Amino acid sequence: MTNNSATENNQHFLDSAEFVDSDSPEVRAYAKKALEGMEGQSETDRAIRLFETVRDGLRYDPFTFDIDPESYKASHIIRQKSTWCVPKAILLTACLRAAGIPAAVGFADVKNHLNTPKLAELMQTDLFIYHGYVQLWLDGNSYKVTSAFNMELCQRFGVKPLIFDGKSDALFHEFDNQDRRHMEYVNDHGIFHDAPVLTILKEFRKAYPKFEELLTKGKTKVENGESGVEFSPVKPRRFVPGEKKGFDDFIVGERLLFEAGSISREEIMSFAREWDPQSLHLDEEYAKSIHGSLIASGFQSMLFIMRPVMFEMMAGCENIGGFGFDNLRWTLPVKPDEKMSVCIEITKVRESSSRPGIGIISYKIEARNPANQMVFKAETGALLKSRKAAGK
Repeated sequence: MTNNSATENNQHFLDSAEFVDSDSPEVRAYAKKALEGMEGQSETDRAIRLFETVRDGLRYDPFTFDIDPESYKASHIIRQKSTWCVPKAILLTACLRAAGIPAAVGFADVKNHLNTPKLAELMQTDLFIYHGYVQLWLDGNSYKVTSAFNMELCQRFGVKPLIFDGKSDALFHEFDNQDRRHMEYVNDHGIFHDAPVLTILKEFRKAYPKFEELLTKGKTKVENGESGVEFSPVKPRRFVPGEKKGFDDFIVGERLLFEAGSISREEIMSFAREWDPQSLHLDEEYAKSIHGSLIASGFQSMLFIMRPVMFEMMAGCENIGGFGFDNLRWTLPVKPDEKMSVCIEITKVRESSSRPGIGIISYKIEARNPANQMVFKAETGALLKSRKAAGK
């Protein structure tokens, strides 16, 4: 516990954020349900109730690791049955803010002296980086708490549960029930208004290469001593225009979704007259006999497919140059008024060994029609400045 003056400026830790989205309807409903019957109770009692709800409402499972940033929003986390320390810290922070209690999400590196063999094999270390905790403020005092390990898990594995009483910290499991050394904090990254999810995922990728191996291979079964967990390819998230700034902001394995729109009959014929005057694009009767309708020139469909990637992602970066395309294929014709969706998957991110502040990203591109059939695929990449070098 830290004593804080009544004038300490912690009010911004009541504000919602991108991942700690405490003002989302889902989080507000979750917190409200947890606090049912506590009308008139003190902030301390309500904070204890929220701590216990998050601690025991989601089973702790380190094998539910996900590299999709969207999955780290509190409004998404509440839909899970099990998760691990970082999402649980984000969720508790959001619930406390939704209840009017200032809270920040914090991270520290910890050593697990009683690591399980399966987890040790996966991590190849006993160091857990960016272990999540929460700092909250009650009656002029601040407390640090960790809601990661649910009560049932602690009882099953002989670990002393963390109990928050509103009077002292409940930060980590220092010893197990046999008084063996369990968790040891070795480095504190501090507290944050919002979780630095992209930074955490980047550091995890460097620290735990086997996580990336599992997550990017598709469905890979991992045994955790009791049951297997299926790791599926990461679901694509809809891209926010302009959010990417440097090569170091991209994460291997993340999938980004774009809308390419559709090409009208008139646009197909106009492009063909100027650039590709083949009968498939100009003669409706002939095209119908082959494909059932006019089809767009492959060059035109490629322009439409690449346009949102360029306008929404690459325009937000300082691009030095590209590498061309590999394995480019038009797999199905694009017909008039078919709305296309585009998904890119980041396959490589690395810093240049000869040019400081410059890095390389590589990615796969897939475009699909409304029937979810692939119409185009390719592989490409680019040289980008880092966020720092770009001055952003």
